[in-house]
Amino acid sequence: MILSTIEYQHPTLSGGVLRYVKDGIDLHAGIESGEMVLFTAGQFAFQLPDKATKGQEALTVAAPNTDLTLAKSIETAKRHEPVIPVVSIYREYDTDDLSQPRNKRIRLTMTSAKITTMTVTLTNTWKDLTNRRFMRRLYTTKTHPGLKYL
Repeated sequence: MILSTIEYQHPTLSGGVLRYVKDGIDLHAGIESGEMVLFTAGQFAFQLPDKATKGQEALTVAAPNTDLTLAKSIETAKRHEPVIPVVSIYREYDTDDLSQPRNKRIRLTMTSAKITTMTVTLTNTWKDLTNRRFMRRLYTTKTHPGLKYL
């Protein structure tokens, strides 16, 4: 049986990370570093990104808003969003071997969160390369003094 997991990383989260598994019981499983970690059980709905050439692909996660832990954590993290993005990592595990993920992890950035009284819906996408400015480094006279003579 395949178990789907999601991990959210952000400095404002409790311990810097939230980990969940789509199952009825908690899961102790290995991650890429070899460390065994705990994934909290929950009933989630995952919609994986399509493999297509149509542009921005998204992983959508819907979870029941029963204990408010996820909702409160995400609300806190989203306040710091532009500066420190919430990183999302999707992994699949085979129940026969929980020492490592079944496939390579999918690392995404959370782009939106819709929180209602019943559900928490999170949309995660690849880094938005389309809207990134061309020159990542900003050349100023402070960092490059020779520019003032041009």
